[in-house]
Amino acid sequence: MRKLSLVVLFGGYDRWVRFGPTRLLEASMSGIFAEVVAVINPPYAGYEAMIRQTLTTRSRPMASRIVFSPENNMPLARNLGVSAATGDDIMIWDDDDSVHPTNLRVAYRRYVESDASVMEVVLTHSDESSFHPQDENMMPQMSVAPDLIVLGMVHTPFFVRRDTVCRVAFPVHMALRGEWVDWSTRLWRAGIPTFCYTGLPVAREGDRDRASGATASAGVNGSSLKHVFSSMMFLAYAYEFEPDSFEGKILFRRYVERYCPDCGPDVWCDLLALGRQLRHTSYVLPGYMIFPGAYRHAAEEAYAHCRRELALERDAAYPLVYNIAPFGAFNPEHRQVLEAVLQTV
Repeated sequence: MRKLSLVVLFGGYDRWVRFGPTRLLEASMSGIFAEVVAVINPPYAGYEAMIRQTLTTRSRPMASRIVFSPENNMPLARNLGVSAATGDDIMIWDDDDSVHPTNLRVAYRRYVESDASVMEVVLTHSDESSFHPQDENMMPQMSVAPDLIVLGMVHTPFFVRRDTVCRVAFPVHMALRGEWVDWSTRLWRAGIPTFCYTGLPVAREGDRDRASGATASAGVNGSSLKHVFSSMMFLAYAYEFEPDSFEGKILFRRYVERYCPDCGPDVWCDLLALGRQLRHTSYVLPGYMIFPGAYRHAAEEAYAHCRRELALERDAAYPLVYNIAPFGAFNPEHRQVLEAVLQTV
C-alpha cells in the first residue's frame, strides 16, 4: 500500500498559530496520512521551540516533523518538505486552505484511481463558484484538456508522487509568484500529465478560514483593490498589453470579472492605459476614467505605488514587476505554451 505524507506550508509563526491546529485536525481526522511535515517560512525567529512543541502535541496520532525554511521562498519550502517526507505520495497544502476530512479521503481515492503523477484539487464554494483561478471559468482549457496541462496562477492543494518532484523540482528562482506555471510547464514538456479534480466543495463559506487573505475572501476592500490594480498596471507596463491581446483576455477573466464585476470592461481598458503610461515621466489620471469613487481612489493609489516602485531603472525594477501575481504566466516562453494549449483544445 502506498504511503501518503502531508506537507503543509506556513507563512511564519503567526500563520502557524492561526491555521496550524485546524489544518492538523483536518488531516488527522481524514485518516489518510501516515505523517505530517510542517514547513515554516520566516519570520519565526525565537519561536522554534514553541512550534516544535505544539506540532508534537497537536498532531497525534500521526508522525510529525518540523522544517524551518531559511528564506521566504514558497518553491524552496515545497522542496524542503518533500525532502523531509518519507511517503511514496505527497499532498502539498497551503496553510489557508480548509478541506473537510471526508473530502480529503474522497480526493485521495480519486488520485489513486487516476494513477496520475500530479492531481490538483480545485476547491469550490457551496454555490459551486471557485475561489481559485484554476477553475474552468477562469482558465477554460482546464475543463476540456485536464490531462494536457494545468496552468494555475494561484496555489491550490495537490497530490504528487515523490519521484515526480525528484525528477522535476519546484523552481526556487521564482520566490513568490509564477512558480506553479513554470513547474507545470516543465512537467508537460517532460511528458508528465497533470490532472485536476474539481469535486471538492467547501460545505459553506464559513468553513473557509475568513482571515486567510485574498484567496479566502469573497469581499473586496480598498487594500485588495489597490493590489489588483497594481498588478494590472505592472503587467501592462512590462508588456504594453492591449485589452484584446491574448494576455489581456486572460487577465480580464483573472482580475476584472472577479474583483470589479460592476465596472465592466472599460475599467480594464483604463487600467491598461495607466500601466502603459507608467513609461512617461509624469501623468495625470484622465478625466474620462469611468471608475466609481472607491475604484477611482484605489486606482489612484495603485498608480502612485507603481510610480514609486518604478523610480528605479527598468532593469532594476524588473524583479519587482516579475513577482506581481500572476506575472509568471506571461513571460514569452509561457505565452507560447498557453497559446499551444488553446490551439490544441
